[in-house]
Amino acid sequence: MSFSCNEGFSSPHSTTTCQAARKWSPPPVCTAVTCTVPSLTNGRYKTYPGNREAKKHEPYETAIRPICNKGYIMSSDPSFEQLMCESDGQWSGTEVNCDPITCERLPNTFAQGYYDSRDTQPPFPYNHEITAVCHSGYHLTQPATRRCIEHNTWSEEYPECQRITCRFPAQFNNGQYNGSRQTYAFGTVLVPTCHTGYYMSNNVEQRVCERPDSWSGSEPKCEIVKCNTPKVVNGHFIWRKTHFRYRDTISLQCDDGYEIKSGTATRTCQANGTWDQPPIECVKIFCNDTSDIRQTAITLTAYPTLAFGQTRNVTFNSTLFYLQQGSVEVTCLETRKLKWVKQPVLGMMLYCYYVS
Repeated sequence: MSFSCNEGFSSPHSTTTCQAARKWSPPPVCTAVTCTVPSLTNGRYKTYPGNREAKKHEPYETAIRPICNKGYIMSSDPSFEQLMCESDGQWSGTEVNCDPITCERLPNTFAQGYYDSRDTQPPFPYNHEITAVCHSGYHLTQPATRRCIEHNTWSEEYPECQRITCRFPAQFNNGQYNGSRQTYAFGTVLVPTCHTGYYMSNNVEQRVCERPDSWSGSEPKCEIVKCNTPKVVNGHFIWRKTHFRYRDTISLQCDDGYEIKSGTATRTCQANGTWDQPPIECVKIFCNDTSDIRQTAITLTAYPTLAFGQTRNVTFNSTLFYLQQGSVEVTCLETRKLKWVKQPVLGMMLYCYYVS
């Protein structure tokens, strides 16, 4: 006898025979039709509707659709993406593949900038990042990093480059910049200078507008010029300090018996940290005033040239005088005068003349 199963069921046989034992052989059995879910590399199938994970086998009239893993995209037309389990145990429709998502080219260019792909050439893989970079003299108004998120589709962060400008830097103490405008363009160079009597202690020669409202280098520091205490031999300065500031004036005083060789006794600290006069030299005083020596006692050729503090013997006219008391030594005083070490007492020679 022939038999058939209802739709959605199947049997390995279409006929059966009644046996002597009053049993049908083979037994007329109809089992529910199932379809084996195909494998999908880099993806999986879900039921539709229901959206549950498809099992290994799904019953008749079950619809499934492919879902690609993150970073992959279906290779076929979306209209063929759904499969239906047919009564013959086969799936209707066309199986698909999940191919890697790529971006075949960079996004469109933008004004005054470009995209840095980190030395990677297209096609760019899924989630690959590119960074917007502005041309020299421009800056991004906001960070712009874009990612490949779908096939030939970049994330929607749109960069914009604006020209770099710098506001006039803050003024610094005891100096100024060579400018007066409120705003300066990228690359502008400002030169700081210190006022007279001050010097640039941190050696800032120039500042350049490099980033928005940002100048290169550090803020200049102008400190007052100082002069070291000058050295002098056989003398001293009346104002005793370790350092002297610009325009400070000091006076020299030579030690007793010494005098300034040349120039003035005062010196002023200049703007470059030096003194306005050459080194001062204190030299010994020499005596050239013999008024304290009896002219009648000393021969004209006997005047000595003595320095302060020196003592020396002198000669007198021994043909007319003789030494009664004291010494014939003289010494040199601070007053430039010669003075007897001890006042001598001279006697006059007496001569007898024979008269014929």
